[in-house]
Amino acid sequence: MGPNHEHVFVRGTDSNVWQKYWVHEVEPAGEVSFGVSECVYSWTAGYHQSGTRVTVRIQLNPDAGISTATMDSLRTTWRNGIINKWSDRFSCQAPNGGRQSITFDVQWVSSGAHHVVRVQPGPARSNMRLWDTSDTGDVASHEFGHMLGHPDEYADAACPARSPVDTGTVMADNTETVARHYNRITGFHGSGHNPAAGASEPPEVPEEGAMTLKNIDKLRPEPRAAVLQRLRGMAGVGAAPERAADTEVSFEVSGGAPGERYVYRLAVHGDGAAQRSVVDELQHAGDDETSHAVDRQLAGRVFQAAADAGLLNDSAPAVPQQQVDGEVLPDSMVAVITVRDGDAVRRVAVPADEPAYAGASLPGEPADIPLRTQVQLPADSVTALRPVLEALGAVEAAL
Repeated sequence: MGPNHEHVFVRGTDSNVWQKYWVHEVEPAGEVSFGVSECVYSWTAGYHQSGTRVTVRIQLNPDAGISTATMDSLRTTWRNGIINKWSDRFSCQAPNGGRQSITFDVQWVSSGAHHVVRVQPGPARSNMRLWDTSDTGDVASHEFGHMLGHPDEYADAACPARSPVDTGTVMADNTETVARHYNRITGFHGSGHNPAAGASEPPEVPEEGAMTLKNIDKLRPEPRAAVLQRLRGMAGVGAAPERAADTEVSFEVSGGAPGERYVYRLAVHGDGAAQRSVVDELQHAGDDETSHAVDRQLAGRVFQAAADAGLLNDSAPAVPQQQVDGEVLPDSMVAVITVRDGDAVRRVAVPADEPAYAGASLPGEPADIPLRTQVQLPADSVTALRPVLEALGAVEAAL
């Protein structure tokens, strides 16, 4: 490593690396770019920094049919929303006690961009590089936070050990920035930052809410074998085995920026308890949640299907887990299949999307899945996971 760089890792409770940052230790006077990785998500942050002034160059590429007048209006809405949310909220305090406000600017460019964003007709679900004509300045300010290198702060099935979550900030629900969101920028100056005059800061949320999970594949051989054997034991018929209620096979898919989130979950336990829930913020639909007990034979079928799909093998399954252009952007649609015994889990995550966008966003050929959710997965992922998807579909039909 060079003298002006430090590689920083944040490690989750299951020993996976959740976040990765390049931190420059000298005061910047130019371009800043670094990779960020959190759970299944990865992207490149980028901006220009000169002292306490940060500029982000964004190129907007509208879909056919979006008028020049609409784009002009959106540029004004989005830039105002971003600057009002991020700029002049906090100041950097120098060792001599002097303060300088931390400011941000957005430049709409046609070349030389830090970030290229496709703009599609709305309403639709947005991520860091896909916005739509219904997006507000608040949504743009959330995606702008990713461009600066900040991960999401809402609960997410694709990132169960994420911490903090439900923070009431711009990275959780599009609301406010807080002091820690400026740490990387002010860290170049070797001094702390304090709220600027008139700025308010929502209270910080403690990190105690993070889930404590153990990755099955990180366990020592004996406890790993015991967990997998117990999960395979749920595939039988008849009375539920011991601790069946603590075992589970689930399928979850989620995506979209805060205010546009889609979250679907279907799960069955070894004792037959099953739950299905759907939240669709874009359609302004309330929580649709159903709980019911299915018969043990059907529950056992799901665990047997998980075994047939390789999810209960001694080693992690070789399920295709493609990424788009090497990155899965924050707020993207992601599908996750999980097998769980108590706090020990094995998870398989693959990219997903809704049918209208899957052809352009997913690698390979998208395919429907046998569940009552409007998402598609890459075709080879569906083929590899079909036994468990079909068994879960039978559970869903019984609810």
